[in-house]
Amino acid sequence: EDPSLERPMLGAFVVPNKPIQNVRLREFEVDLEEIEKYVGVRFHQDLDRSQVASLCLDTGCKLNDYREFQDFFWNRSMSNPWNMHQLERDWKTICERGLKSEKLEQLYLNKRQEFMDKHKAKEDEKVAVKVAVQGSGDTQSVESSATKSEQPAVQLAAAA
Repeated sequence: EDPSLERPMLGAFVVPNKPIQNVRLREFEVDLEEIEKYVGVRFHQDLDRSQVASLCLDTGCKLNDYREFQDFFWNRSMSNPWNMHQLERDWKTICERGLKSEKLEQLYLNKRQEFMDKHKAKEDEKVAVKVAVQGSGDTQSVESSATKSEQPAVQLAAAA
């Protein structure tokens, strides 16, 4: 339920399984009861249908074209990649399918930079400096607060 709506809205459609363009979704609207009868299932059983508004009368039921849908889909996917590999794979797919746009490219570059910055931050955190204690042959790891960019990892020999 959407609290911003005055009452529930409903629309039922039978759309051909082929690409369609420049068509209003309203052209495919059918009575929900017709679909229920055909498939043998009653949808939204608890809904008082006398209180339901027509989805197409209120919203117009605009059907997005393929390009608009792909832009929406890939924008969502590129906005929340799990990792750099997924980001790069998605970007490759976008380019191969000819869906590259200025908006998607900027999103890709921004997300790529975010991943690179996170990776660099992890690399630059604390650097372990191995200290070889002369005579005992033991090696100890000592945490250093210096970052790699400030001080390279070194091996120190303590004089006995």
